[in-house]
Amino acid sequence: MDIVNSAMYITPARAEQMDFVPYMRSGTQMVVRKGNPWRLAGRGDLCGRKVSVTLGGIQKTYARADNEGCKAACRAEVTVMTFPSAQEAAMAARNGRADAYYESTAGVARITTELADGFEAVGNVFEVGTQIGFAVRQGDTAMAAALARAVREVAADGTYHRLMDKYYRPRIGSLF
Repeated sequence: MDIVNSAMYITPARAEQMDFVPYMRSGTQMVVRKGNPWRLAGRGDLCGRKVSVTLGGIQKTYARADNEGCKAACRAEVTVMTFPSAQEAAMAARNGRADAYYESTAGVARITTELADGFEAVGNVFEVGTQIGFAVRQGDTAMAAALARAVREVAADGTYHRLMDKYYRPRIGSLF
């Protein structure tokens, strides 16, 4: 493996195994079925509700933390439903199996644009400090330097922002 680039969230545990070249920041936001039938305004409204997330995704951690907050406040628990893919988590919200789902800001921008008739974002974007990057073999400084140089070049000539705009990536995601 020379490069891994599949929405690689940069975490301390991963950084122990590989080196990273960051190129984007991501946050998380709550998405609901169009029309917001439960009138959810944000994370604080999820006590007693069901939230869908992608199995193994960082959003699962946030949903579980929200559940702990509900329990600590002696409120009804959040039922955290995990699905193998973001598409399945989204469909659970769209068809009413879940009341909401958590998605990355990039995913929220995409789904609320491409499927605006089925979904809407609610509440504030949270956990905006998460970085996404290219992963390279640990110690492969030549590959990391080449990728960093390429990212700087596409940012300098405007290509980076044109791609972010084209693929509905919110400016929160920009590192440049």
